[in-house]
Amino acid sequence: MHRMGVSITLCIMKINLQKIKALGFVVLIFLCFVGLPGCKKQSLSANQIDIYELKSFTLKYDTTQAGLQRIENPVLKDSPVLKNSEIQSYSLTQHTFKITVNANERFKNLNGSNGFAITVNNVPVYFGLFHPAYLSSMVLGVPTIDPIMTTESAFQIDFVNMHYLQGDISALDKRNDDKIIKALKDSGRLRP
Repeated sequence: MHRMGVSITLCIMKINLQKIKALGFVVLIFLCFVGLPGCKKQSLSANQIDIYELKSFTLKYDTTQAGLQRIENPVLKDSPVLKNSEIQSYSLTQHTFKITVNANERFKNLNGSNGFAITVNNVPVYFGLFHPAYLSSMVLGVPTIDPIMTTESAFQIDFVNMHYLQGDISALDKRNDDKIIKALKDSGRLRP
């Protein structure tokens, strides 16, 4: 009789162990299909956006369209002026980056002779100029960041398009390039 009680107890323990394993398997499947994909939106995407200052470049004027400029022969500095981890969000309509560091401190010594590159995975998507408001010239065909108009937590990238002088040059405006938008959207940092 004692032997039969031990056998029944072992059988019950075996059944409970099987139920625990089955439940653990169900929880694991649930996490794989429901829990983990949701985490992706909270973390930074695999596509990294960085902003580099240019070490050197040539500013060329287009001879076919009055005043139109372009950046040639750009060389990026070794490290970004703003890292992917410091970018909180980007406004699609305002072209404004919200950041976790003080933009005034990062940009205060940059002027019209300094260029920048927006990169995705260390590959430049477009180039622009730091162009303070006190300069009387207008930059056409190249995006600009005004280092004076930055706040502690945000800065805007502008693009002047004077249709009546040059025709439509909006194709040169890469601020909302697909690679940038995808990287921001995948990481949950894209705003309207």
